[in-house]
Amino acid sequence: MESVLVTGAAGFVASHFSRRILHVPGVKTVVGVDKLSTTSSQNNLVELQKQEKFVFVQGDVLSEGFVGLLCEAYEVDTVVHFAAQTVCDDDLSHSPDFTLNNVMGTHVVLESLRMFGKIKRYVYISTDEVHGKKIKMCEGKDADEQLLLEPPNPYSAAKVGAELMSKVYATAYGLPVIVVRLTNVYGPCEFPFRAIPKFIMLALHGKPLPIHGDGSATRSFIYIDDVVDGLCTILEKGSVQETYVLGPSCQKKMVDVANDILEIIGDAAQNARPVFVERRPFVEERYFVLDEKLRSLGWNEKVTWAQGLRKTIYWYKEYGATWWDVPAERSSASALLGLHASLKRHAD
Repeated sequence: MESVLVTGAAGFVASHFSRRILHVPGVKTVVGVDKLSTTSSQNNLVELQKQEKFVFVQGDVLSEGFVGLLCEAYEVDTVVHFAAQTVCDDDLSHSPDFTLNNVMGTHVVLESLRMFGKIKRYVYISTDEVHGKKIKMCEGKDADEQLLLEPPNPYSAAKVGAELMSKVYATAYGLPVIVVRLTNVYGPCEFPFRAIPKFIMLALHGKPLPIHGDGSATRSFIYIDDVVDGLCTILEKGSVQETYVLGPSCQKKMVDVANDILEIIGDAAQNARPVFVERRPFVEERYFVLDEKLRSLGWNEKVTWAQGLRKTIYWYKEYGATWWDVPAERSSASALLGLHASLKRHAD
């Protein structure tokens, strides 16, 4: 592995991964690609662009021939495809965009790599949500990678489509494909539309924390550094045409997530408190998939829930209100404070 192309490089997980992969022995070039959408940030690229081995190219992977040209120019041998539309709350109103960006975008990337013909590793970044309701239990046990796919919403359905397209290119054209399903990743630099950063930003401004349903929905959470370690392990030791789950042992009810955040922030949270709101459609009560296949390669998480949450809260205190490249009226802090108005009826 000498030249790595990372799509979605200005996003949360991909930017952390890019910073780490630059220091892997043998890597000479990392090419970051991103169209710089709302959830990306050029601030995520600042430290990367100080490195001689890193090259950033703004562009859309949907553009025919774009990825292929980069592969030729930088003699790419490894591709890690993060680029995707991921904000699940947009499923109902903008669901065709998930098909366009996640399925068609992946197909265009795969076809470019097929024509290039020199890729040694292609890693597609997917989600554990592809399992849907069957992720809860499998004959009385937690699920693993082999569980049937039953996506509960348009976002996860599009990720299934992209997974299957990737696997077709493996069987039909011999592309060296690896699929990695991530669970709920948290840490610095994540756009605050997901639960943990959203709760932190609201709590720092003394606003209610919206909990969908009765708060009993359970999720597994993993800190970003452990995710990056896992991805590097897969690149080094993983087998092609395999699917790996990259998940933690930590499971938390959403109401407990909110309360843990409030406890750490303390008096600075002022009057912030959990507020129960209408349950989102298409969302399951529990996601948890076993990751024994990855652990067998020697990976284990190192950062505890308490450690990761404290690090994350500290970062959002320092940078959360100014990090993202959007107009002031749509900035993270402004958007979240505006959210308070729509939630007020639930808090009264």
